Amino acid sequence: MRNPLTYLLLVLTVVSCGTSKNWESEQDKNSFSASFEEFNGNEKIEIEEDSNKVVYLSYLTENKEGDFSIKINRDDFKYENSKIVHFKTDLKKPLQMRIKGSSAQGKFQIEYPVYDKKKIKVQYNANFELLSLAYFLSNMYEDLKANNNSFNYDGKEVSVKNLFALNLKIGNRFENHLDSENLKILNEFFEKHWYLEYTNFVMLLPEFPHTEISKRSYSQELFKSEQGETRFIVALNNFQKEIRFDEFLEEYATFYNNMIEEVETNLPNEAFIAEMEHLYGKEAHAYFLNASLTMPFSQGYAISREDNIGYVFGALSLPTELEDLNNLSLGYANSKQLRNLSVHEFGHSFVNPVIDQVGDSVINKKDFLFEPIQQEMSDQGYTTWKIALYEHFVRAGEIFIARQLGDQNTADKLSKDYIQNRHFIYLNQIIASLENWYNNEYFTKTYEDFVIETIANLSLEPAIAGNNR
Repeated sequence: MRNPLTYLLLVLTVVSCGTSKNWESEQDKNSFSASFEEFNGNEKIEIEEDSNKVVYLSYLTENKEGDFSIKINRDDFKYENSKIVHFKTDLKKPLQMRIKGSSAQGKFQIEYPVYDKKKIKVQYNANFELLSLAYFLSNMYEDLKANNNSFNYDGKEVSVKNLFALNLKIGNRFENHLDSENLKILNEFFEKHWYLEYTNFVMLLPEFPHTEISKRSYSQELFKSEQGETRFIVALNNFQKEIRFDEFLEEYATFYNNMIEEVETNLPNEAFIAEMEHLYGKEAHAYFLNASLTMPFSQGYAISREDNIGYVFGALSLPTELEDLNNLSLGYANSKQLRNLSVHEFGHSFVNPVIDQVGDSVINKKDFLFEPIQQEMSDQGYTTWKIALYEHFVRAGEIFIARQLGDQNTADKLSKDYIQNRHFIYLNQIIASLENWYNNEYFTKTYEDFVIETIANLSLEPAIAGNNR
């Protein structure tokens, strides 16, 4: 029996109706299993109506003798014996599940977790806007302003300045602060850690400017001492006041509103969240996309804290209108990229911790598989075998989830792009293993078990053969 998962509390009633069970059973709020020698009668499971939730029914029955069936009050549900079946349905009306037997001998395993229909929250964070502005001014602004290069972008010759036009427009506003002593202090910290490593830290602070530095346990990963942490916070605090950043936020309110609107109108169908949580066997409290005007073009960074999963990112496409406030086009209305930021980046929050728990001996035993793809992976920023595994398993999840949603077209496009164009040559093996686990081993092995076994069984020959097809 799989380890019970933790799901939101649901109201559940099990009613025995004239049943001669002669069985051994286990039951909790989201699962029910039994083995029986001669089961006669009915069992009924009821889950309350809640239009904000969906239920994911997974079952496996093995009926050796007599008659046995599972029925629910949904027209598109069909019972199948001796096969793992996964069936998702909303709770706009109550779910009633009936387990029927007549002289039945066998067993069944059923899970019925309930998930919130979660929405992606789109927002921006003033503290992060200040952090990324400080980095841009101290590390990129002058170089970009002097850059006269151009390159092919989306089939057109585009200047570097045009791609970073939004960043340069904002940078121009603060050009007279490039010699700020506060900015110099902040840049000392940026030289120790990439500025995005400070993201979670600054987003958890009260909004600048602070008048007092509250007492807290300092971040040892970022700062060598409490004094160093305080120096960083004070510099950000003083820089915020020095450049009158609150006035900038007010002045650019239309830009921020337009940015949020561009993102919200191009989000993917959020049904993928329930599929993702069911696949990985974990839930998050909330999902958010933190868009940013001051973050350099095309940059992004995953930010997860507690049970919240998110991503912060700058403009995704070439901005085309920055001067007409009534017709702004800032470069965030990119549905393809936003799908990637959501499904792909959110997936890392589930996949990476699982791979991190795989023993080094298992991963290192297969690190020779990195050699054939090392150059292609490194060109994309994936410089180690473990990071390449993160990316392979996340992409396998993307393709699998697209198929679960009935979007075979997207699944095929992703598969072709990832394998042929981006050289993720082990994807076919991983996806085949994932489907086998989900459809045949779901009740006996966890997702973590699947990952360990799949890494241990990865092989170069099938990868090369599949990549050459």
